Amino acid sequence: YLSIYLSIYLSIYLSIYLSLSLNPNSESANENFDLVKQQWTTEAIRLRSDVDKCVKPSDFLVESERKVKEEGDAAKQLMGSNPKEAMVKVAMVQKITNRVLEVTDAELDNTGPCEYKVKLVDHRNNLDKAIKQCSVATNNHIQGKAADSKAFDKSITEVHMNISKIKDEMVGFYLPLPPLPEDLPPPIEEEEDAPPARPPKPADSDDEEEEEFDVNAPAPDPVEAPIEHAAFKLRQETAKYHEEDNGMITAARKIAQKFQQMAKYTK
Repeated sequence: YLSIYLSIYLSIYLSIYLSLSLNPNSESANENFDLVKQQWTTEAIRLRSDVDKCVKPSDFLVESERKVKEEGDAAKQLMGSNPKEAMVKVAMVQKITNRVLEVTDAELDNTGPCEYKVKLVDHRNNLDKAIKQCSVATNNHIQGKAADSKAFDKSITEVHMNISKIKDEMVGFYLPLPPLPEDLPPPIEEEEDAPPARPPKPADSDDEEEEEFDVNAPAPDPVEAPIEHAAFKLRQETAKYHEEDNGMITAARKIAQKFQQMAKYTK
């Protein structure tokens, strides 16, 4: 979207520039030119900011190094035969280098004290010096003031070399960790003390053997021992059944037996 927007503004910008060149003393033409120029600059900065958010610094540096080498080599070849075209290539090298310096500064602002930051600062300062020396060497070469005929070529090479160092430092810093080996040894488990043995489970009174019961014995007196009498009658009633597979009869017989045992401790 922004790239289309910039293209439209560029067309408007060129149209107003043409109008201004035909009417250099027109106040309205000057105002329109300044307004469109400011708007185009604002949108260009927005576009660059959005691109920076989408592209990793390390990827940008890889492409910048490639482009600087390409433009620099072209400038070296053209300087002898076509200095004007060579200057265009040098200008591209300078633009890319300035962006590399901006990206490096942003990386330094977001990095805490560490060896990586120290090295990056050193490479950044060297690149700044190299691009300034390149400008001087280019002007001296064009004006015929160069003491060393190879000074221009060396300055271009120095710029590329320092961008390459920044690229290597940043790419190396952000390299992903190596993958873990596929066959990992099993984790070492610490030996734990065996838990203490559980105390024996109390005998389940439900599993107690049934006491012998004489159904023909005389029943306790219902007046003097009413509870014993009721327990005896209950046991006497359940003793009539012998279906061991019937759960209800078995449970009733056990209840009767417990009832009779409890009756011994009551009055």
